[in-house]
Amino acid sequence: MRQFSPATTRQAPVDRNPTKISAHANAAVPGATIQDLAAYTCPASRRAEIRVAFVSGVVTTALAAGQVADLEVLYQDNLPTTHIVVLKRLPTAAPVGTDRDVTVPGFFLAATQAITTRVATSAGAGVIFGAGGLEGVEYDA
Repeated sequence: MRQFSPATTRQAPVDRNPTKISAHANAAVPGATIQDLAAYTCPASRRAEIRVAFVSGVVTTALAAGQVADLEVLYQDNLPTTHIVVLKRLPTAAPVGTDRDVTVPGFFLAATQAITTRVATSAGAGVIFGAGGLEGVEYDA
């Protein structure tokens, strides 16, 4: 009997001992507040494929004149720096019911790299209800 198999390592590493990653949260975010909703850091000797990261927000108390709210998905690489991958801003003085959302597909993370979903508001009386999360798989490096 002849058996054929690849001579190299697997081409699809996700099949090596995968673990599901799921993080979700929501919060009311008042003025002058930064609220991290969901965060994930890839552990040592692992890799991760974040298939989707999302954040959404709706104004529940009207934003004051000059007040803004940002919906952010952030990425931190192996350096001590964080990069805003995507940012969507609710308009200044937005009325109740104004909403925005951000969805980012497809991040590949090595050990110590991280993803965070965040809602940030500037000073003012307005309040945002934010929800954020991420889904993916983690596997042996």
